Amino acid sequence: MKGYGLGEAGEGRNITHQQKKLNEKELREFRARFGVPISDEEIAETPFFRPARDSRETRYLLSMRKELGGFLPQRVVTAKPLKVPKLEALAELTKRLWAI
Repeated sequence: MKGYGLGEAGEGRNITHQQKKLNEKELREFRARFGVPISDEEIAETPFFRPARDSRETRYLLSMRKELGGFLPQRVVTAKPLKVPKLEALAELTKRLWAI
């Protein structure tokens, strides 16, 4: 759902892309809803939160990165190469183009 977790700040209002910041009340609601361990004293400062390396969240994110092939995106091309016709096959066309 677009805006999931933003509560009144964004859920169901389709404003998620325009939502720049949450106010303190909205931050408290977000923290409570998702169990983010940030104290009441710290919440007004909007601190960066990083889950512990061995937390369930971090293990999940790392497993998804591994499944997707790592941290840097890469394109794997599996298409078969096309057979390019010999130039002689285009002789009639090239004669006409040069005549113009």
